[in-house]
Amino acid sequence: DGEAQVLENVLSNLKDDPLLVLQVNPNWIPNGGANADAVLDAIAVYDMPVAPPGAPQERRDKLVGCSRWIFQFKNASDIVQCKMAIQALHLNAFAFTPTAAAQFAALFPLNPPLPAHSTQPLAEAVVINKVAITSSDAMSFPFFYFH
Repeated sequence: DGEAQVLENVLSNLKDDPLLVLQVNPNWIPNGGANADAVLDAIAVYDMPVAPPGAPQERRDKLVGCSRWIFQFKNASDIVQCKMAIQALHLNAFAFTPTAAAQFAALFPLNPPLPAHSTQPLAEAVVINKVAITSSDAMSFPFFYFH
């Protein structure tokens, strides 16, 4: 698979920076907000140095094959800060976890229930921390979920 090969190449050339790896959800509904590419581009340039006029903007997804799905950060806390910034800019990309949606519905019965866009996140996320030359530590990360 092409994506697996890209990820393997990135991991083999990576020092020890964490990666945020996203898989866009085909069921996500923009609901009048920014489209998926705009949200992913916002993640790519989050907290990057501003480029001089006429120069391309530096991006977190700059490695070959990584555009809009593999983002490199300096540390894990930067990923959390990025999530908060993206949530402030693109609220429509975030959703309630199924558990939170059920709790919300139980506390505040709505007729109709929560709209579909509030239960479908823009993407599923995994954070990968490279811990040795040949192994990596990966965990699911609720990047596009409210908590």
